[in-house]
Amino acid sequence: MTMNANRLTIDLELHKLIEAARASFDETPTDILKRVLRTFLAEIALDDNGSSAAIGRTSGAERLERKRGDYVLTIFGKEYKCNSLKQVLRTALLELEAKKPGLIDGVANHRTRKGRRIVARTPHEIYPGKPQLVRYAEKLRNGWFFDTNISRPTLERYLKVIADAAGIEYGREVFFS
Repeated sequence: MTMNANRLTIDLELHKLIEAARASFDETPTDILKRVLRTFLAEIALDDNGSSAAIGRTSGAERLERKRGDYVLTIFGKEYKCNSLKQVLRTALLELEAKKPGLIDGVANHRTRKGRRIVARTPHEIYPGKPQLVRYAEKLRNGWFFDTNISRPTLERYLKVIADAAGIEYGREVFFS
């Protein structure tokens, strides 16, 4: 199959964006653009009606929250209404830290199978060896950052780790729906 290739003009701003997304020196600019576009397209989700909805982005450190549904996080019988998985995780960390001081320090010692941390002092500690993911880390409080690049199964694993660090039972004292 032959295809006429269209030329893409890369200005300084686009060049900087491509370089900022570089995961290794072996990647060509085309490889980087393909990877970034695939990642973005993978984030396009189907809403409850089955139609696709693009996820918005903002420039800078603060990203728009994915409004995917209404979640209820329950901690010791108290319900917290959340509109994103990220908000569930933030609320669980902050509320349980308030009830069990030092919890975040304990959670920071945990690493996932991929080597990630749920919370850390720097975004790079959350995503070791993955500089393209650092933009997903968000400030929690008091110099802590947390992982927001999460799916529902990841959140459930994180909540189990957090409950464990707090000395409580996930599914009983803390759960979400």
